[in-house]
Amino acid sequence: MAQTVTFAGYTIGYGQETYQELVPICSRYGKKIVVIGGEKALAAAKPYITKAVEGSDLEILNFEWYGGVASYENVDRLKALDTVKNADMIFAIGGGKAIDTSKAVASKLSKPLFAFPTIAATCAATSAICVMYNPDGTQKDVYNPDRPAVHVFINTKILAEAPEVYLWAGIGDTIAKHYAISISSRGDEL
Repeated sequence: MAQTVTFAGYTIGYGQETYQELVPICSRYGKKIVVIGGEKALAAAKPYITKAVEGSDLEILNFEWYGGVASYENVDRLKALDTVKNADMIFAIGGGKAIDTSKAVASKLSKPLFAFPTIAATCAATSAICVMYNPDGTQKDVYNPDRPAVHVFINTKILAEAPEVYLWAGIGDTIAKHYAISISSRGDEL
């Protein structure tokens, strides 16, 4: 059986320079944006994103809180919002749970997703899976959208200003990936 793998494009920069190509990249997918994320993440990224779309044809309909946990209940709540229904594209802002929630919303509504990670402790922005939880925070399952984000905008200034614990968690996650890949690929010719 054939398998198609799609990778997200990405831009990495420091501060506002990270978003210089936001308008040309995103405007191919429509004009109306809904931004979904965590409260702290939205506060960190909002000034940059607002400035990036200023004077363009792109319009931010609203900034929506993702709900605090990556759950199907929060996905359904967001899908029902007029700002989400009327958006041409979704901007996912934050860490893993916020981005995974946004990915699931975008997938279920067949809308393009653009990711803006705000911590270094997650690979959610570039992966094509969503770790989903029950409303009480216990893990439920893994949801598999058709593809990852169309493009990821990585602002290293925001990552550097996040609490230090997230940098250490990101380093730990990266080290663990070496072992996870070694174990999961045993017997395969790489």
